[in-house]
Amino acid sequence: MIFSNLVDANLNTDFIGRNLEYYARLNSTNDEAWELVAEKVPNGSVIITDNQFKGKGRFGNEWISTPSMSLTFSLILHGLQNLQKLPLMIGVSICEALKEFDFELKLKWPNDIILDDKKIGGILCESKNINNVKTIVVGIGMNINEKVDDFPDNLRKKAISLSMVANKTFQRERVLANILNHIEKNLDLLKEKNLELFKKWESFCNHINKEVTFHNNDINVKGRFLNISNEGNAIIEINNEEKTYSSGIVEINNSM
Repeated sequence: MIFSNLVDANLNTDFIGRNLEYYARLNSTNDEAWELVAEKVPNGSVIITDNQFKGKGRFGNEWISTPSMSLTFSLILHGLQNLQKLPLMIGVSICEALKEFDFELKLKWPNDIILDDKKIGGILCESKNINNVKTIVVGIGMNINEKVDDFPDNLRKKAISLSMVANKTFQRERVLANILNHIEKNLDLLKEKNLELFKKWESFCNHINKEVTFHNNDINVKGRFLNISNEGNAIIEINNEEKTYSSGIVEINNSM
């Protein structure tokens, strides 16, 4: 169970996380968040569950989480500008938050959170125009206290948790509060002329100037990941020509 009083005790935000909706079990925190948007819950509301059994990933994939061990939550935000930067800012905020727990997380474009070259978390941003106001639901999944046997067989070589690295159990409420603190602190990074976000993202990215394979629908190409554009798109050098992609999957090629 997530104890909202422990989250609140560790928050230093003005509005993010001040309204926390806890559910013992949910299909998807993002789906529930949209239901609550219709009920006009406050800006910055957080929806969290101990057992998300139909979590959503990108391209319709499923996000697998372990009951009472993961962090699976969604954040409702209204009226933000430069939304293409939002997934980048969320990733940077998570890395900064976990650095205070002595973890060196990395980012893989566009929305994967990496620890020790394995996936520890992911981000899914959804947006809608409601009454002429852009509303965003940010879904975040993080592996916190799982052991290797908690993951399905097909994920055991790809997934990792904080507990597996540190060999101890973490108070999920503290981790959640710290992530929310950093998200609110970093909202200014979304401003149009603020280029600090790109510098921060680059410092956490684990594949700048590395050889990668890029997949998107019928596209399957190899190249060198150069950086991201001011719109957050991937810039990949393919056959000495720079190509820009707004969405897709990047896989780091193993060096021989």
